[in-house]
Order: sequence, then C-alpha cells, then structure tokens
Amino acid sequence: MKVSVIIPALNEIGNIEKVLNNIAKQNVGEILVVDGHSHDGTIELVRRLGYKLILQEGRGLGKAIMSGIKSTSGEYIVIVDADGSHDPKYISELIKKIDQGYDLVVGSRYISGPRVKNLFFHNKISSSYDDTFIREAGNRFFTYLCRKLYRLDIHDVLMGFKAFKRSILEKITLSEDGQQFDVEIVIKAKKAGL
Repeated sequence: MKVSVIIPALNEIGNIEKVLNNIAKQNVGEILVVDGHSHDGTIELVRRLGYKLILQEGRGLGKAIMSGIKSTSGEYIVIVDADGSHDPKYISELIKKIDQGYDLVVGSRYISGPRVKNLFFHNKISSSYDDTFIREAGNRFFTYLCRKLYRLDIHDVLMGFKAFKRSILEKITLSEDGQQFDVEIVIKAKKAGL
C-alpha cells in the first residue's frame, strides 16, 4: 500500500529540514509539506530541498491536514508534526498496525509497551519537548475522559502522530479546523465502528 506522509508546518525553518531528511529515510511513497503561510523562510527551504509543498486552505491544523489529504494519493496517510517531536523511525510501526487490520493508529508519549494496565502510573520512555507537567496532566485527564465517555482504546488522545487508511474518510466526515482534529478523528472513527 502506498504511504503518504503529511507534514503540517507553520514557521518551522529551524526543524523542517531535519524532519524531512528523517522521513525520507523511511519507506514511504509520498512526502507532502502543507504550509500554513509561513513567513520565516520555511516555504523557500522546502522548495529548495525539492519536497512537494502546498499552501493550506484556511487556517488551523485540521484544515492543513484536510488540504494535505486532498493533495496526496496514498492509501495510508501518516501525519508527522514539523517541529521534530515525532520520530519518523516509528512510521513503520504505525503502518504495521494498519496492515494488521486497524483503521486508525495513534502514537503515544505515555506508553512503553503494547498495553498499560494503569493509565497514570507506568514507565514513560519518551516525551515531547513541550510536554510540561501541566500539559501532561491535562492531556492524561482529557484522555481518561475520552476513554471513559467514548470507550476509546487510546493512551494519548491529543497526539498528532497518527496513521489511518484513506478509506475511513468514506465513513466519517471531518469538520474541525484546528487542533480539535486530533480528537475528532478518533471519536468519529470509533462511533463509525472503525
């Protein structure tokens, strides 16, 4: 299956080259940067490096991802943040789960193995650079609520590093423009029986 990696970006000149180079080492069919109208030179750098780039329609993360989906052809879509907080070497792990029959796979900053018995107490092996104690506590609480309310089998509902089959978009309609996209896609996929 062809894999398309979408990288939403806004003023990421300090990170984007390294992110693109690391993704290029993976076995993906297509890499697309969706720029939110950067003014720091990100657009020019991506073009100079020879990667496919489009300017997103509208504003916000959700709009960027939907713009990217419209401009890619892969049967599997992978979202990777442009700030370097997601390690592209794990793209293959996300794809393996899709190949095993999952429709949507979300990475986690909070699990060290396939299952965690207690959502709040375990050995964490990695974290985002901007995942402060307050953010982590808030995310864990919000994830806990989503797990209970929607019966989600997920450990990091706000994680942007995800992979999904393009075909899920035939069963769900996504409408969130901003960061809410991360939660919307997971909840709607669950409600659709995915």
